[in-house]
Amino acid sequence: MLMCVGGTAYQVMQKLDARVGKPIAVFGLGPVGLTGLLFAQAMGADVIGIDMNPYRMELAQKLGAKRVIDAANEDVPSAIRQWTGGEGVGASFESSGSPEAQATSVDVTTRGGRVAFVGFGSGIPSISPTSVIEKQLTLMGSFVFPIDAYESILHFVQSQQVPLESMVIHTVGLDGAPDMIAAFDCGETGKMIIPPCP
Repeated sequence: MLMCVGGTAYQVMQKLDARVGKPIAVFGLGPVGLTGLLFAQAMGADVIGIDMNPYRMELAQKLGAKRVIDAANEDVPSAIRQWTGGEGVGASFESSGSPEAQATSVDVTTRGGRVAFVGFGSGIPSISPTSVIEKQLTLMGSFVFPIDAYESILHFVQSQQVPLESMVIHTVGLDGAPDMIAAFDCGETGKMIIPPCP
């Protein structure tokens, strides 16, 4: 869970300075986004999750998101501003790679805030420098994590009792793997374990 997914999410939340009193928006509630939600909460931040997949939104609620927004049916900027009393979030974590989510993550982050991107997406330009300049935002990319950070990440997980195991939703044998992998591809699972032997 820590290699790639967990380490990536932890590194982002360190860069975003997740802490008490700093609400964070997580765009994209796949494995990386959901793990980011767990780490942000363990660091004291309130988290609002944004996605279009009902399964992932429900999972985010079970993992403790303070609010979940259905990007397919809600006005995301309005919902975030309503949740934050009109101010916007102190930081945004964009893990979906969607151009719309990339633009919105910048839009809803308040003056002096930070936005981290890990979703590669399509490469279609999505961000206007104007709002970045006016709000004096810090934008950053984040890619996995340095291997020498592994020990400190592991220590944080243990000391804060971050429930990474709650991300593991299914355990299936090799005979059930094709169906489960197809469900995973559609975003309808959490993490899964496929034991090599019965």
